[in-house]
Amino acid sequence: MNPNSVWDLLFIVLPSNQYVCYYDIMKRLIKIFLCTGLALYITSIWNKGFILPTTIDGLINIVVIMAVIYYLIVPISKIVLFPLNLLTMGMVSFLLFVFLIHMISGISGLMIIKPWEFPGISLLGIAIPRTVLSYPANLLLSSLSFSGIITILQKLI
Repeated sequence: MNPNSVWDLLFIVLPSNQYVCYYDIMKRLIKIFLCTGLALYITSIWNKGFILPTTIDGLINIVVIMAVIYYLIVPISKIVLFPLNLLTMGMVSFLLFVFLIHMISGISGLMIIKPWEFPGISLLGIAIPRTVLSYPANLLLSSLSFSGIITILQKLI
């Protein structure tokens, strides 16, 4: 490609004469990584059994891995597993997401998910008693929290 001007360097020319600006692509990538990082951080704040690495290198690695899983692997699995998702109302894709988080926490060791004792809470007359969450229960809770928070952040940002 031989750019005619500096302006042409900022755009990718598609066959249908539509232009995609590098700025828009970078803005979307920054939004993806920002939402993923914030969702991981917020989940680790309230869930003491969901532990993130303390080094910057480890945090960047886990954010990139989780972004690839959430924005690439999960949508592809929803397409491939569409008939099963239709029958189970999306449970198959969610369980695949939980399994992938389990594999990341087990294989990479970048994030740790462990059993956790919820101290209990009382708010506006509604009391949730102290309870112990096992590893599978905390894995499900962490996955649900991460996907819920990232969905809310995508709507807000």
